[in-house]
Order: sequence, then structure tokens, then C-alpha cells
Amino acid sequence: MKILQIPNYDVQNNQVSLSFRSTNRAYYDKTVKDSYLSGIVSNYTFPFRDDFDDWFGNIDFILNNFKNKKNINIYSLGCSDGSEPYSIGIALIKSNMPDAKKVRSIIATDIDRDILELAKSGKINLSYENISRIKELLGENQDYFYDEKDKLKMPEKWKPSIRMLETDDYRSYKVKEELFKMIKYREENILETVNSIKDDSNTFVACRNTIPYLSIKNQKLFLHLLSLKLKKNSMVAIGEFDKQINLANKLMEEHFAPTKIRNLFIKL
Repeated sequence: MKILQIPNYDVQNNQVSLSFRSTNRAYYDKTVKDSYLSGIVSNYTFPFRDDFDDWFGNIDFILNNFKNKKNINIYSLGCSDGSEPYSIGIALIKSNMPDAKKVRSIIATDIDRDILELAKSGKINLSYENISRIKELLGENQDYFYDEKDKLKMPEKWKPSIRMLETDDYRSYKVKEELFKMIKYREENILETVNSIKDDSNTFVACRNTIPYLSIKNQKLFLHLLSLKLKKNSMVAIGEFDKQINLANKLMEEHFAPTKIRNLFIKL
């Protein structure tokens, strides 16, 4: 797999900091050249990313918030290779709460057709560090990702990567069928996704570490649509990278309040 050399871009000093991860890729999109990263869009992610302190406890907290609802909607925006929706899906499978059965599927969207092609293959590329993180949380005998003993190259048909290097620190893993079937992948702009939400105070939207890649105009439009579409008691999760654009404060300006869970907000 080709690995990107620049997940972190310091706009103010026009510098990049180096990082080498097996689930990393970025491309340049001139339509968002006025974004925080000056047009660079990154797929950087990994399962059970530490934007949440306790994935299993947090998902149970979210489920409990919707305990009086018949159905629960879950969205993963900017889903990349599926790491985030798979993390949510595993937490739902392992949950002892009956409300977990109210989630019919996880809607996962991204505008990058290349990364979605990888996700839709039912495989995921994981580094040794990634799989160690998974085993730390699920145990040595975890059975959600099966080592295929091969290396699936990232397809690049539509959006070529930038500043790429090769690395051997990854394997391709097959995703457990039960988990894979929980995810409904869609190639979609996140503005389109949010605009299509039909909420009955029963929706959880994960938009972690995604909004800084939007143009300034579309950041404002996204937050406006999110506030318009989500009703009282629905929830939104953001990530640590979102601090770069003060997303938490912007959410509060749009009538979302922080919960006791780090990076999790509820509509007022």
C-alpha cells in the first residue's frame, strides 16, 4: 500500500509534519482550496480512534439516549476505509443493551470513490499498530478482522494521492461478514447526506475530523443544515482534529450542547 507523508499540515507556517500510517492517504481538491488544509483532503484513520475515550461505554450512552425510540439512525460522515463505522458496528454487536437492535444499518458516506472502492471490497488494510489496538480492546482472539496474508493496494483511479511512499508495515484483513453487512456505503458529499436526514429525535451523526476539509462557506452551510435537520435530543460526535477550527464552539452556536462524553454533543 502507498503511504502518505503529510497527514498534518501547518497552514500558518506552511510546513508539514511527517507521519507514516498504513491507513493514511491524501489527495488535493482544488474546490476546497480555502479550507483549513488549503485543499488537502486526507483519509487518515484507524479503528477505535482515540477521539472517544471508551468506545463501548460511549455507544451504550448513545443508545440509552434513544431508549424511548423505535428505531435509531446512525451516520458516519467522511467514513474513509470504514474504520469508524466498523468501530461503531463492533460496539453495537458487543453491547448488552436491547436498544442496539434498533439500529438497522450504519450509513457511511465519503466523496472519495477510491477509498470507498476499498471499503466496499470487504477488506481493510491494517498496520501492526492498528491490529495491536484492536486486540487490546477485543482480545487476542478477536474475530472481526481476518488476516488475508496479502497486501491490497489502494485503488487510485479518480483521485491520485500526493507525496506517497511505500511501506511494508501492513496487511489486508477481511472484515467479518456480520459486521460488513451492517454498513451501507454511499458515495456522497456530506452536505447531501445531512440534507437527506429524516430525524425523529433518534439520530446519531459521527462527523469526526471531517469538517476542516470543507471550504469555509461549506463549513457554515454544513452546521446550518445539521442544526436544521436534527431535532432535540439527537447527537453529534466530533474529533480532536476538529479543534483546529473550534468546531465545538461552532456547534454550540448552532444549539448543540456538550455531554459528559468527550467530543459528543446533543441537540437542544
